Amino acid sequence: MREKEDYKVNFLRYQDMSELPIYPFCAEISLRYIPRKVNRNQYPFLLICGIQEGSVRFVFDDRKITLNANDVLLIPPYTPYYFESYSTGGHYKKLALELQGKLLNEYLDCLKIKQVCCHKKELWEEFISAFEKINEFNAAGNKGEIPEISAVIIRLLHHFSLRNQTENDNGDSLLLMACRWIDQNLDKPIDLRSLEQHLNVSRSTLGRIFRKGKTVSPKEYWIRRRLEKSEYLLNHSEYSIKEISFQLGYSSQFHFSNEFRRFYGLSPLAYRKLGQN
Repeated sequence: MREKEDYKVNFLRYQDMSELPIYPFCAEISLRYIPRKVNRNQYPFLLICGIQEGSVRFVFDDRKITLNANDVLLIPPYTPYYFESYSTGGHYKKLALELQGKLLNEYLDCLKIKQVCCHKKELWEEFISAFEKINEFNAAGNKGEIPEISAVIIRLLHHFSLRNQTENDNGDSLLLMACRWIDQNLDKPIDLRSLEQHLNVSRSTLGRIFRKGKTVSPKEYWIRRRLEKSEYLLNHSEYSIKEISFQLGYSSQFHFSNEFRRFYGLSPLAYRKLGQN
C-alpha cells in the first residue's frame, strides 16, 4: 500500500504586511514519497528549510547539497536553484519558511548572510522551535503577535550568522584544505596518498577528520564530489558520457557508469534524459 503524501501551507494574511520590516510570508510542510523534481527558479524571498524525515537534494549551479534528517538550509533571495528527490529515494518531510520584508536585505547584510549555507544538525533545535511558532502564528493571523514573531525570525537569523562566523574562523582547517584539494583534482584518479602528503597527515588522521566533519571516508567524499560534478556536466554540457568519465579521472566509461548507477539508481544517460524533460 502506497504511503499517503501531504502538503500544508499557511500564508500570512495581513493587509499591510508589505510595509513590515521582516515577516514570515509562508510556512510550509511537505511530506512526499514519490520522487520528484522542482524546476530551476529564483525567488524574491529568503528560504529557510529543514528536513524532518528522509532526504532531498538542492542544486545551485555546480554546487549540490543533500539534506538529511535534521539538516537546515538557508537560501538568500534571488538565488537560482532547484531540488529533487530522485537521487535520494523519494521520501522526505520538508519544513520551509519563506521570509520577506522591507528591511530583509539590510538584516542579511548586517548579519553577513549573503550566501547559501547548510548546517548539519547544529541548528535543528533553533529552527524547529522557530518554525512551530511561525506556523502557528500564520495559521491564526493574530496581528498583535507580529512584534514577537519578528523577534523569533531575527533570533533565528542571528543563529545562522554566529554559526557561519564560527565556520569561517576555521577557514584553513585541515578538512577545508582537504576538500579544496580534492575539488582541484577531480580530473585525476583517486589518490589518497597524494592528499596525505599535501596535508602532511597520516591515513588515520585523514580518515578521522573526514568522519568527524563529513560523516564519510575521504574516498567516499571524493567519489561523491566526482558524481556531483558529473551531474552538472550531464545537465549543462554537450560532453558525451565517455568524455565526462575521462574528465573526472575514471579509467573507463564502464567504471563511471557503474559508480553513477550505484549511487543514483539509474545510468548517466537516463539521468541526462530525465533532466531534459
